[in-house]
Amino acid sequence: MRRFSLVCAVSVVLLTVACTSNTPTERARQDSGQTLPQHLKLTGLLMGTLTSGLNAQGVIHAEPEPIAGDDALFRQTSCAEFKLGDDASPAQGTPEWEADIYGVVAGQKVALRLTVEDGAVPGDHPIENGRRPGQNSAQAVLDTSGNLHLHYPVVGSGSALHVDADGHSGTLRLFLTDAPWSPHVKEEVSGQWRCA
Repeated sequence: MRRFSLVCAVSVVLLTVACTSNTPTERARQDSGQTLPQHLKLTGLLMGTLTSGLNAQGVIHAEPEPIAGDDALFRQTSCAEFKLGDDASPAQGTPEWEADIYGVVAGQKVALRLTVEDGAVPGDHPIENGRRPGQNSAQAVLDTSGNLHLHYPVVGSGSALHVDADGHSGTLRLFLTDAPWSPHVKEEVSGQWRCA
């Protein structure tokens, strides 16, 4: 009986170690009261212009993590620079850049997440939401407190992210839909953004 308990305990410890990730995460910080100017026009299911990024926090060095049960919104405007963890060697993980823009449009809280993996950040990036290592592509997700969750760019729409040389601002032209490979545009987001 004792031998069985020891084997189970060792198995649980090994399983726990194998399932953990070394990518540091950070939840949204307490509201700073600081804002950043934005000019993002939304047309489609949600109509209006996002003019202020709320709870501006500057640059963070961890993967932004929404709080469960909190509409899955990351309630902070910030830039993030971090490496997606490689459990065996976290310092060798994949570099990732992320801009999170949080604000209000037409009375709804809106969270826009823009990411670039495995490539030079300043410059132009096609938005494809399919990781293509070395292709310098970007991903984009739009969520609202009103249960609008658009996680797919319309294929072939020309959705693109431009990141200025400072790595903290740029322009966006984004066509989103609610299902993979759907040709139906549900929301267009375009204009200037700033994350720090």
